[in-house]
Amino acid sequence: MDQPSDRERDWEPVDRRWAKRFQVTWPIKVRGVDTAGLSFEEPGELLDLSSGGALIQVNRRLEVGSQAEVLIRVPLRAETWMEHLATVTRVENSPGKGAMAIKFSTSRPRFLIS
Repeated sequence: MDQPSDRERDWEPVDRRWAKRFQVTWPIKVRGVDTAGLSFEEPGELLDLSSGGALIQVNRRLEVGSQAEVLIRVPLRAETWMEHLATVTRVENSPGKGAMAIKFSTSRPRFLIS
């Protein structure tokens, strides 16, 4: 197979993420205010996680730029949740549940232990 030329390599997609992402399937809760101004809490699933953000899946669609509180259930013996304030940066349209990319407002979550 031929190697791509320098010119072809310039057009290849590049992953510009600065933090390593980990694929996980942990439960989440998303809290926020919808476009009608009503508060909500929606269960969902975490699909991948990094120190700077995550990819989540919930039934409720949020718009890019929306802010929400995201609680991530950490698989420990005690019921432990990481709480992050986040902004929606991308919405993926796909059949069924859609996924949303979120950016955390800080790399340090608040831990809630039940």
